[in-house]
Amino acid sequence: MVRWLIVVCMSVLMAGTAFAQRPDETRAYDIPPMSLKKALGKLARKADLSIAYDDLPMKGYRSGYVFGEIGARDALAMLLSNSPYGFEFVGPDTVRLTLIKKPAAKAAETDGSSYDGRDSIVVTATKREAYAQTLPVSISAISGDTLRLWGARDFDALAPALAGVAFTNLGPSRNKIFLRGISDGSFADRTQLTVGVYLDDTPIIFNDTNPDLRLIDVDRVEVVRGPQGSLYGNGSIGGVIRIITNKPDLHDYSGRVRAAASGTEDGGANATFDGAVNLPLVPGRLGVRASGYYEKASGYIDDVALGVDDVNESAIYGGRLAVRATLSQRWMLDVAANVQSVDLADTQYVFEDLGGLRRANSEREPYSDEFRHFSITATGELDNAKVTSSSAFIDRDTTSVFDATAALPALIGDADAKATYRTNDAIRSFNHETRIVSDNGGEFNWLAGVYFARRTEDIGARLIVDSVSPISLPFFSTRRDSLWEGAFFGEASYKLRKDLTLTAGLRWSYTNYQVHVDSGGSVNAGPEVIDDSRTRTSLTPKLSLSYQPTDTVMVYVLTARGTRIGGFNVNTPLAALTPIASDEEVDIFEPDELWNTELGVKSSWFDGDLVLNAAAFYVRWSRIQTDQILPNGFSYIANAGKARNYGFEVEANARPFRFLEIAAALSVNNPELTRANPFLGAQVGDTLPNIAAVTGSIAAAIEVPLADQWTGRFSADYRYIGRSYLTFAEEAAPRMGDYQTGDLRASARRERLNIGVFADNFWNSHGDTFAFGNPFSLASEKQATPIRPRTIGAFVEVDF
Repeated sequence: MVRWLIVVCMSVLMAGTAFAQRPDETRAYDIPPMSLKKALGKLARKADLSIAYDDLPMKGYRSGYVFGEIGARDALAMLLSNSPYGFEFVGPDTVRLTLIKKPAAKAAETDGSSYDGRDSIVVTATKREAYAQTLPVSISAISGDTLRLWGARDFDALAPALAGVAFTNLGPSRNKIFLRGISDGSFADRTQLTVGVYLDDTPIIFNDTNPDLRLIDVDRVEVVRGPQGSLYGNGSIGGVIRIITNKPDLHDYSGRVRAAASGTEDGGANATFDGAVNLPLVPGRLGVRASGYYEKASGYIDDVALGVDDVNESAIYGGRLAVRATLSQRWMLDVAANVQSVDLADTQYVFEDLGGLRRANSEREPYSDEFRHFSITATGELDNAKVTSSSAFIDRDTTSVFDATAALPALIGDADAKATYRTNDAIRSFNHETRIVSDNGGEFNWLAGVYFARRTEDIGARLIVDSVSPISLPFFSTRRDSLWEGAFFGEASYKLRKDLTLTAGLRWSYTNYQVHVDSGGSVNAGPEVIDDSRTRTSLTPKLSLSYQPTDTVMVYVLTARGTRIGGFNVNTPLAALTPIASDEEVDIFEPDELWNTELGVKSSWFDGDLVLNAAAFYVRWSRIQTDQILPNGFSYIANAGKARNYGFEVEANARPFRFLEIAAALSVNNPELTRANPFLGAQVGDTLPNIAAVTGSIAAAIEVPLADQWTGRFSADYRYIGRSYLTFAEEAAPRMGDYQTGDLRASARRERLNIGVFADNFWNSHGDTFAFGNPFSLASEKQATPIRPRTIGAFVEVDF
């Protein structure tokens, strides 16, 4: 199979070199406004041109909008319309830029503005380049420059500013993400997650938690709400999050470094360092981009039983190496490696009955995560289509430890012993996707693709008891899960008339899932050996209709289906299964299914100074798969029943004055069970776990000129997280949320230097972000995960 994939990819690459365009020939262009340098690269590939600009400065200039069936000369004139440059043909396929007027002052280069014109951000979440504002789907896109100005290094820091986003909070690389109120529970184990997380074109999670890759040297982050099964397959029933990295620039040398130091109240010192460098080794042909980062965060929780202060310190470091090569005028090859290491000295929950930032454990609870990702992607153009062929390999190893002492009286009848529950998880996955996309423009547009994935996961678990007698293993298990998936997908859109577009998508997938488990010990509740497999085929459709009465307003209606594959039960009590599905096998759990219907509006006003988007949705979800925890601390899988959710999301970005920026987000959910599994203690009408009825945020930033060519920026943000519940049993479940927090930042920029100070959680809110930390003491201790206390620091950033 791999041999044939290589043959097909190489054949496509060689075919791509056979096409050439004369300057007077016409082609369909759709290059939206972007940085001038990036736009020149896109036009060069589209028009089969070599474009030289020698030492002419590119930074700070944006391209004009190039659209229509036009020749290369007209396309160049449109693209350069906002710059001081002209052009001349020095050969049939070679262009040289020339200076035709004195450059104007380039405010965008020096003012550090985070206002990235949300109506002109180009995204690829729908597998083709398009304006986010022109897509009939609820999508948010945050540029890399905005992330830097906000100081957002991870998705948890970014999520409060986005509508419809929620997450658990066990600690870095241990969390689940929820979109649009679609929550299958607060615990993660064997069920496939409801949100797909992608690094460029690679899915990086399945049923494991989000690895929390640091958002360093990224081009943008895209968040798409609602099922995306027609393009992304199983598991994206809540939506998709895509991290798009910066690619090597083949023309300019550049780099930056950033260092920050801070102190946390009730904790200690923190430090971060990151940097990136871009090297065009062979200008226009071969380039390398490298980035790296290190982050040390102090602990702030004291374990009074162990006598250790600030137990939950952490260290995260990683980096990325990317190589880009121009294979021909039409074909590009990208090779990348991403690595990250997470080391947590302990967990970050407290016992509320002890008061303050304290708990009392018998054993430490360290955690580590080693993540490695390698990818190769070829992109090119045919006469009227673009081809992307991407392959990636992921290697991830996690190790976790929980203090299981509190559960020993129930498990083995020993109240004097100590115990730890240790797991080792080794994940290996290979993914490949090849897709072909028609050029934008015209009445009919389409895309088609093929997807292949192979994944294995080896899990070892041990309950280790240390008492007066020799160490014993009341429970031990080794498990291997293997998954093979193949899929064909496609999407087409047709303009019924100039302002009305119909879009339809469909994905067919085949999945084979195998499991082998060997377990034993005196407290083993499941069978000692499981060796089984299942196969499944599924169809996931999508249909949307969009109406665009003006160039800046679009209304759309959308319906889409999402689904997750089933699996195998190991420790599930029989009573948790039979009330919901008494006629089904008790050693398996079936796929669940979700339908989402939404009505949305996207609008841009006052030449883009106000962008206002809103969506109202209705969701129906059946046979909800959920990971749950027994009173003794062990996990199991059950079907929670059926649920529905309706609500709306609103995001607004405004610049009422040149010096003032405002961004706001609001999410309203009303999720509830319409059929409940009584074993979970839930009733019809109970809400879904971890989902607040209301969340909202608002941020404002002011930029003012300072003395001696310095520009000052002052920003503040406020967030409210509504009340939610840990489990499906609303009346008995621990409550969390219902808190407010905010951050302050001030900085001064001059040319390539930016310095500043910040205060995170500046009024030192003590809200409970997650009412869980340890499954073995959950039944005996009221747990809470506090917000990191007030943290004040300073940073310096230099571009070169």
